[in-house]
Amino acid sequence: MSVSKTLNETARTIPESGETGWGAETTGLLGDSTDNLNAVTTQVAGNPVPKLAPTTTILAAGGTLTQTHPLHRLQSTSGEAVLDGTTAIADGTVDGQVVSIEGTSNTNYVVIPDGANTDINGAFYGVLGAVLRLVWNSSRGLWVEHFRSDR
Repeated sequence: MSVSKTLNETARTIPESGETGWGAETTGLLGDSTDNLNAVTTQVAGNPVPKLAPTTTILAAGGTLTQTHPLHRLQSTSGEAVLDGTTAIADGTVDGQVVSIEGTSNTNYVVIPDGANTDINGAFYGVLGAVLRLVWNSSRGLWVEHFRSDR
């Protein structure tokens, strides 16, 4: 008897508990699982900690942030840049998806307005050191504020 499991869109057939035949399919599944865990975590004092691979994103006024990394360090092209008033951040793809945003400049900073597919406690001014964490709520179609640290 075997069970079919899919990982990263690759179907694998694996034996059920107690069965023999732990062949190439199972080895492949375990290898893929290990690679995935290593890609998204690092060890700190012997414990796995999620990696927040950052990227620096430069946006113009009226722009929309598209999440490509868990952590976006934002800066504007020039001065204060207020993002699009309808879609400040492109919609999430998975309920519970998280994006963290960090400001990098007191001169060229990005403003994320409330009510622009965002449910946040007033506009967020992404100046140097300011941090905002949002969670995608698919039933509401909104990025919801989870944490904020203003400067």
